[in-house]
Amino acid sequence: MTTGACIIDGTDIASMGMFILRGGDAGLLAFPNRKEPPANEWFEYDGLEVDYDLLKFAPKQVEVEYYLKADDKTAFTQRLNAFETLHYAAGLRHIEVREFNQAFDLQFIEVSRFQMEGGLYKQAAKRAWITVRYRDNNPDELFQGTGQASGNGYPTHVLINGSDLSVYGIVIREVYNTALATRKPRTGMLREIAHINGAIADTGFVPKREGNTINMECTLLAGDITEFWANYIALFNVLSSTSGPLILTLDNGKEIRCYYQSMSNVRKDKSWSQRVKLDFTLRFTEV
Repeated sequence: MTTGACIIDGTDIASMGMFILRGGDAGLLAFPNRKEPPANEWFEYDGLEVDYDLLKFAPKQVEVEYYLKADDKTAFTQRLNAFETLHYAAGLRHIEVREFNQAFDLQFIEVSRFQMEGGLYKQAAKRAWITVRYRDNNPDELFQGTGQASGNGYPTHVLINGSDLSVYGIVIREVYNTALATRKPRTGMLREIAHINGAIADTGFVPKREGNTINMECTLLAGDITEFWANYIALFNVLSSTSGPLILTLDNGKEIRCYYQSMSNVRKDKSWSQRVKLDFTLRFTEV
């Protein structure tokens, strides 16, 4: 069991027969989601009118998946109790993850999943899978800084504010299913009368368009952890801008005015000891 891979409040969890499951810490890296901003949806105009100054981030829910192993019930019980005691201390949990070269200060919320194998009465090794939910109350703190984008991969032919996403080390797996979808029209008044078939609809106008939700499935590649953080922070700095809408430009010249809404499906399938690879989906709200 590798020592020093994860340290919580100064305690190396390897000393408790524990480690983080592969990929079980990817949520720590997720960008925070936006709070729903004040916006007007005018019937006479396309899209949304958004107050960009009020685009703020919500606290971030994070789940970390741990694995615990012990040779007998006495050691298993001691280790499980020690892990619980660690989380019931006052204050935030200071979690250092060596692979990310980062520390995270998180509030313990709950154990959202616990699964044990081996039983207590059997004379056999005991194992448990423990998923702990934390809350990051300062969700943008991790991404503070002036990251310098240095990606030099193949062009994605998708630009944000004039820069191809490849400069952030990103490969786009899919975006067109939502980016090219026909926008939903704003409909007029509709009246349904109980004693008349059908409805009376206001159709005597050219409808305006509502905004789409754009889902961009991405893979970020980097040669090492230093390059990863430089590109990742640079990307966050662009996405978190409140100076006005982001401009997504597609290869056919289509421009989409939008703002970053959320990140989901964050996955780290392999160790980063050789190459950094992080999968995620960015969601944008069109304005």
